[in-house]
Amino acid sequence: MIAPKPLRSHRKIRLPERGLVTIAAGFPFEGGILLCADTEISNGEMKYIESKLEYHQFSNINAKVGFAFAGSVPHAKRAIRRIVETLSLLQVEEITQTQLVGSIEGVLESEFDRLRKHPTYGYRGGPDFYLLVITWTADMGLMQFASYEECLMPSGGASFIGAGDYFARYISETVYLPTMGIMEIIAHASHVLSQTKAHVPGCGGSSELLVIRDDDGDAAGIDFMDISLAEEFSEPFYRGLNTLYFGLVSETWDDMRLKMECASFLDWLLSVRKKNTAMKREQNKLKGGIVKRFMELQELRQSIPRKLEDQP
Repeated sequence: MIAPKPLRSHRKIRLPERGLVTIAAGFPFEGGILLCADTEISNGEMKYIESKLEYHQFSNINAKVGFAFAGSVPHAKRAIRRIVETLSLLQVEEITQTQLVGSIEGVLESEFDRLRKHPTYGYRGGPDFYLLVITWTADMGLMQFASYEECLMPSGGASFIGAGDYFARYISETVYLPTMGIMEIIAHASHVLSQTKAHVPGCGGSSELLVIRDDDGDAAGIDFMDISLAEEFSEPFYRGLNTLYFGLVSETWDDMRLKMECASFLDWLLSVRKKNTAMKREQNKLKGGIVKRFMELQELRQSIPRKLEDQP
């Protein structure tokens, strides 16, 4: 007698895990919110560079919305695209912040209803995603939210998402203040991203910073040169601070050595400030030259049709 074959198992097989990547952060400051992220995206087999920030203004409603995302890139982008499409169809000119957030959460609810049916949803590396959402409305001004599935949770302080969440929070929390000015917050965000990219796998590429103003919700990107200047001096600055800190508690350092190390660190700070000023001066000169050349080309382009008309 032939023994019956065992029944085939229909148990779902868990796919290989892929770690969450990205570091994105939102920093409220005196006058607005700075939204920032790294630009490295990995699909498990290859890495490439792409922006993780989006900012949208609407002609049909008096509202502006900025996004940063972490997690599954295709699903995050699909959700953002659907949010923008939904908001573009609203017919409420003076929309309130409550109405705006409700519309965004409605889209997220339908997206996550779909994602929960995916076999790897809930596992690390599954199709879920996280958003930082910055909204501006006439009634409430600028607000920051962090998403948890379909829920948008208000955030009054610094917010972080992605693989570098905990590390970036650790780097930031001893320094960050919501009363920082714009130059201070640019330097702080650049340092936090630089350190996170250097020490957290899955975070990398260049840094992208977007400043959103509190008064009207308008946004402007920060020049790459300004970001690279802050990142260049970030590592040696904190290495110097650590040297002085350990010197304070060291039994082998006498007062003379401590004074010498402090003087050396001060000399380095002054040299960095001088270099930074010179580089910014050259940067502004380069920008001015590019703008001047662009205007000359525009004038030349406009003069060509006039010359052709003057010909017999």
